[in-house]
Amino acid sequence: MQAPRSGASEATWIIRAVVVAVIGWVVVFALIGKWTLRGGDFREDRESFRDNLMVEDGMPVALPVDLPPGYQVPDGYGSGGPADGPPDSTSVSFPPTDRAKAKDHLRDVELCAEHAANTSGGCPTDIGGTTIVRTVDGVRVHITLRDHNETNRLAWQNVPLTTDFDMVSWLH
Repeated sequence: MQAPRSGASEATWIIRAVVVAVIGWVVVFALIGKWTLRGGDFREDRESFRDNLMVEDGMPVALPVDLPPGYQVPDGYGSGGPADGPPDSTSVSFPPTDRAKAKDHLRDVELCAEHAANTSGGCPTDIGGTTIVRTVDGVRVHITLRDHNETNRLAWQNVPLTTDFDMVSWLH
């Protein structure tokens, strides 16, 4: 593909292409896959949440059995993958409680799951913060923390994960 003759260098066109790609992923995760679950509505929507996470048969999903201290039910989720194929990753965002945010300065935790056998990786690898990578039942889980709280990191590093929704206490 040849760049238009506007005087822009090849590096400028590469940067523009990367920016467009990043914006595209933000749209996919933030607009298309986003579903607000905060507040009292989550209890009524647990089944919908479960069903929506299982949109595609075989799509990787792994969740914490219990939420670490200071965190509440997800406030959004999404799936990602190639434009011409089925989703190959699932992202779930866990917000801290208002009290934990104020007292312990906790921030949202992003959990992204992909098939462990997938070498190309559907989860972003450098989205800022500390990323813990774990594997459960053939699913590689990237847990990204954006705070610098050692207790919080240890809690997410050790929280039991499962691919069996019946084992997830906060979905019942």
